Amino acid sequence: MLGLAVSGAVLGRSHLFRFAEHEIHVVLPVESPPEAKEWQQRTKRTGWRTDAPDDPNTTEHQVFEVELCTEIPIQLAIDERAFSEPPKSRNATDGQEKKLNQTADDYARLLAGAFDHWQRVLRWVAGHRSIGFPSGTIGRDPYGQRIAKLHRRGDNRKVWFQTTSVVVQMQSTISLHRWEHVQRVLSSADEPPIWFDFISEAHQRYLSYDYRGTIISAAIACETIIRSMFWLNVPDVSNDEVRGIIDRAPLQAILGKWDHVAGACPVGSWEKGKVHALFDLRNTLMHSGEMHTGSEKVEAALKAATEFVSLADRAFCLRKDIPDWPGLYRALD
Repeated sequence: MLGLAVSGAVLGRSHLFRFAEHEIHVVLPVESPPEAKEWQQRTKRTGWRTDAPDDPNTTEHQVFEVELCTEIPIQLAIDERAFSEPPKSRNATDGQEKKLNQTADDYARLLAGAFDHWQRVLRWVAGHRSIGFPSGTIGRDPYGQRIAKLHRRGDNRKVWFQTTSVVVQMQSTISLHRWEHVQRVLSSADEPPIWFDFISEAHQRYLSYDYRGTIISAAIACETIIRSMFWLNVPDVSNDEVRGIIDRAPLQAILGKWDHVAGACPVGSWEKGKVHALFDLRNTLMHSGEMHTGSEKVEAALKAATEFVSLADRAFCLRKDIPDWPGLYRALD
């Protein structure tokens, strides 16, 4: 599962962008017929308005798979009889078979990289952190692998088991306007800032109960945006040794002067104390290898990091005079 939800108006549409000197099409499937068997479903309608159940602008659909396409800029030789036979024709020579297999392998890797880039852009711009990660679970197990059962110790007799449930984790539905906005981002060739990658990673680690990994990834996300903003205040320095000294400036000292480094907070005020607390948790973990912190404290730290990175990124875009793609996305619809 992709963890992707779109409106009916977006089904069947595509994104087009350049990746590794190739033109890539990412194509969404059309709506699967209601009588399709479960294993044949490429989409599933999950929401609609009772007064307009078939309005494509208001229906919501879960997308299970997408198609990636690109052109191969070379000619590949194969026996003409192959086109009237099933794929992987017996009429291909050994040399042709080797070339075709190698080409398929090379382009599978290329398309995998393009798919990862497309997902990263969606996680960055739309804030859809579920994109590209397992989105369905069965029972209470976060990995969706089993249902817990209780057995009596004396004779191992089963006395209780979990209520079966299916949970689908999806972000808000991508409307047609927002889908077109993502196309503009892809066409711009702007790369997702690395701090968004680490924030997405932190959320996935939290869902997997990896609280130590959550703290580390969230702290790295904050550190990368803090140091990137700090460098905007430093005149051009060409000497690598001097740059190294500047880059080793204590992180929490920079954060202590954050209002001077980043300027006014785009909304409200900077929650520096919460980020300091996150770094304290990270430092304790890195120095001792242990973290005696409950899930509620980790969740609060992750929420603070997510909000800080989002606001700091807005300030960073303003300072560099570059598009705030996530902010423009949120302003739509």
